[in-house]
Amino acid sequence: MDRAAAPGWVKVAATMVRRLSARCCPGSQLALGLSETPVQEHPRIHLDLYAGDAAGQAAEVERLVSLGAQRVGWDLYPDDADFVVLADPEGNRFCVIDTGHH
Repeated sequence: MDRAAAPGWVKVAATMVRRLSARCCPGSQLALGLSETPVQEHPRIHLDLYAGDAAGQAAEVERLVSLGAQRVGWDLYPDDADFVVLADPEGNRFCVIDTGHH
């Protein structure tokens, strides 16, 4: 990862941990490690970020894009998807989910 981009992605991870702790698991911690393995097009494990509604999801997607994330042209979207697939600056994919979607 570009060292200049790293502080922004550390903030993203820190925000995720704060939200997790506040929501369900006080004292939760998240550790992210560097890996030399190639990025997977359809990763088996990935991070999900939760937004309370469609407006919150759109705002979070835009915030992450402003930090360097890229929208992914995901070929597996269902017709009525409640998630948006993004990739971090290294290409690791993650989702922003609208938890208010029904």
